[in-house]
Amino acid sequence: MNAFVIKRVLGTAAAGMAAFAMMFGCSEGVAASAEVESALECTGAPPWRCQPAGLTALTDNGWTELAPSGWQHANRDAIARIVQDASAPFSPDAVLEQVYPSGYTGGGEPAIQEYDFAAPAREVFVGAWFKFSPGWQGHVSGINKIVNVMTDASYGRTWAVLRAVGERDTNNNLTDGPFFVDVAFCARYGAHPGTNRNATPVEVGRWHKLEWQIKGNTPGRSDGAVRWWVDGVLRGEYTGLDCVGSAMTWLEVAPTFGGLGDTKLRDDYVRFDHVYIATAGAAR
Repeated sequence: MNAFVIKRVLGTAAAGMAAFAMMFGCSEGVAASAEVESALECTGAPPWRCQPAGLTALTDNGWTELAPSGWQHANRDAIARIVQDASAPFSPDAVLEQVYPSGYTGGGEPAIQEYDFAAPAREVFVGAWFKFSPGWQGHVSGINKIVNVMTDASYGRTWAVLRAVGERDTNNNLTDGPFFVDVAFCARYGAHPGTNRNATPVEVGRWHKLEWQIKGNTPGRSDGAVRWWVDGVLRGEYTGLDCVGSAMTWLEVAPTFGGLGDTKLRDDYVRFDHVYIATAGAAR
């Protein structure tokens, strides 16, 4: 059985494609008319209830160490470390913490945890629990990256990000939110949230569950898709894409601060409690 129930709506996807146009400029081959697959309800086994059927699990990393089997670790602009967090939903005795000390400058990440897929995949599902520190100081650009998946598209990575946008800002300051979990794909960040299904802000200082499906497109065809859920709620869904790429090769936990420029005025962190990856389909 599919992990989510699908309702197909044929015709012009006006609302979804309008949101896409605002965010990405529609310059990467997104059709104005498309078949929209609306994922109404996730029905898979917990904890990753939104995982599509037919995928094979590659890793379920509980962060008992920085580089468990299959993973690589490298400190970059600061450090990552294993800490305890009594509020962690899966494994409070061990979570990954990426550290941003006061004075940290934008444009990089404290550390990278990388997982290379055994073979290039056509479809990837990522599940992760994450928490930004209470009172998180966001980047002035509104972009605070979480994890990324490398594709063979010309732009490379597809990012899941915590972002703030001017259209929802009330004090001319993107560093304090409100924040949304968004996905940047097809080389477009844009100025509007791509959360075309549910744009409710998320709170920093608490744990959130991200579930993220990337379905690559067949070369020359518009059959790619990107969907993401936060805390079991569908936030964004785009189908009929010809710009996703046809092969995905690795995942990085690399929460870049920004954006370029800007400086942390306080100590902050991003924590991860389990990162799960499943794939399907040989790349074409």
